[in-house]
Amino acid sequence: GYEGERNPQNAKKSMQNSKAGLDSNMNKKKKKKKAVIIEEGPMIPYHFTVSTGDDRDASTTSRVYVIIMGPNDLETERLWLDLTDGKTCFVAGGMEHFMCYGLDVGEIKRVE
Repeated sequence: GYEGERNPQNAKKSMQNSKAGLDSNMNKKKKKKKAVIIEEGPMIPYHFTVSTGDDRDASTTSRVYVIIMGPNDLETERLWLDLTDGKTCFVAGGMEHFMCYGLDVGEIKRVE
């Protein structure tokens, strides 16, 4: 598990949106799963680097988020990657670095 500094201040607020993972096989009918409601849990920092391609249309003005998935269908809420320094888009050929706090899901199995 994560050995670094944890941020328990926002843990309860952030856990309200945590839920069980979705069926990852898109060719099957969606199975209804009961949501796992997690009231509390340790919050840890996640570090992301987003790089865009060099193609002419590789930029976007859309907001970007990630969801981290661990064992037992445990996942974070949406971790929004908000641009800083007055930037308004992810530019083609660019690289941006982010840090977000989210639920400690244990070993990372998948990132969406």
